[in-house]
Amino acid sequence: MVKTVRRIIGLAVLLLLCAPIFLIVLGDQSIQDRISTIGYHHPAAIAKIESDLQLADAAKLVFLATRPTLHDREQFNQACRSFNDKISVLGCFDGQHIHLFSVDAKELSGVIESTSAHELLHAIWRRLPASEKNDLGEALEEFYHDHADTLEKELAIYNQSDRIDELHSRVGTQFAELPPALEKHYARYFIDQDRVVKFYNSYREPFEKLSQELAKTTEELKSLKSSIDEKSQDYESMSASLTAEISEFNRCADASGCFSSQWQFVNRRRVLISEQDELNQLYQQINTEIEQYNAMVERYNANVINMENLQQEINSNAKIEQVIE
Repeated sequence: MVKTVRRIIGLAVLLLLCAPIFLIVLGDQSIQDRISTIGYHHPAAIAKIESDLQLADAAKLVFLATRPTLHDREQFNQACRSFNDKISVLGCFDGQHIHLFSVDAKELSGVIESTSAHELLHAIWRRLPASEKNDLGEALEEFYHDHADTLEKELAIYNQSDRIDELHSRVGTQFAELPPALEKHYARYFIDQDRVVKFYNSYREPFEKLSQELAKTTEELKSLKSSIDEKSQDYESMSASLTAEISEFNRCADASGCFSSQWQFVNRRRVLISEQDELNQLYQQINTEIEQYNAMVERYNANVINMENLQQEINSNAKIEQVIE
């Protein structure tokens, strides 16, 4: 009985001695991250993302600790609880793991790499000490003030507690030109931060081109429709006037005393023929512009479909835009 008591006491002392070490381990995020990587063998696709992003050692550890996973649409929606058709969701960090939407479209090259970097920065932000977050928050807010025209709409959907976190991820993946404090911060995680931004620009380029083309075509359609409407009104007015003039000419031709000479008759007839030719030319111009308008509408609708297809590629809940009728 005495030996048993001594063993219990000895075990208790050992646990007390080990407790501080155990607490230190729990409090050291880098150690926790190393533990999280134990047994995780990232697939080739994830390994390629890590390589393409050229992560610094500190970022590599966090990236692997989050055990990033590529999902199909259904798996991704469940993992990220993505059910909002107004938001294009490409990835999420749930506090432990990074979930990525698998996009196969070749024209959207860079989307998975950019999303991975974005979500990785969320994981990194979560690991930063409060003091560093405060300092970074000031630098990020100042940067936001200088780029509000680009960032304001993107960040409008986030509440205040998530806003700086989201801003931290967007600035690090979307802007190549950064102030020294932010450039130094992101350099701790990306060997070449400009390379990360290029992935973002690469996949956004098709959207930007289509958006610009749609905006340009919309303005051209408005201008052309205005021209068609104006010419159509002129045509109706001129047609009504010419019809009345021709009726009066025919009445005079059948009556005596309307024309003082044959020359007057021929000259009046020549004027009416000239006005008729002018009216026919206007009619042809209207038809030509209508054909141009219809061709523009077809091009616009084709671009809407292209945009719609791209949206469907990056968002399993993408809302389809209506075409012009």
